[in-house]
Amino acid sequence: MKKSALRASRWLVICIIAGLIFPATGWSDKGDLTKALKQSKKLQSQGKYEEAVPFADQALSIAKGLFGRKDAKVAILLDNLAVLYGLQNEYSVAENYYEQALAIREEALGSQHPDVAASFNRLAVFYHNQKQYFAAEFIYKRALRIYVAACLTSAPMEQTSRIS
Repeated sequence: MKKSALRASRWLVICIIAGLIFPATGWSDKGDLTKALKQSKKLQSQGKYEEAVPFADQALSIAKGLFGRKDAKVAILLDNLAVLYGLQNEYSVAENYYEQALAIREEALGSQHPDVAASFNRLAVFYHNQKQYFAAEFIYKRALRIYVAACLTSAPMEQTSRIS
């Protein structure tokens, strides 16, 4: 079950990157970014996590050059590196990448954006998997508060009448 969830998250990252990054890139940069991402994902799917890291780093460098270091699109690639390092049991490095991605999203999108909540959730799952339950619970709650606030502002609740 864990591998299928990782596989699904990998494809989600690829789809997000394809939809968000590629339309804004130049042709040669797009090609380089695409090649680096495909190679990283190919190696990751083969369980060659250490070999995938340089390609993920290359994709991150290209994206930083295209969009700037503080762009929300860069956070997607930081999450990808966090997953790779987590799969190699290099948890402190993975945690650092998750935190960088979160900080970029907060700055770029605002602290109440649903993508920030998703970033908090990824970090909470990471802590939960490390059996750091107190930290995970705190961060899960932060994510939940953002999600609830986003739902309340995007779909106002209808008032219901009470029968007396």
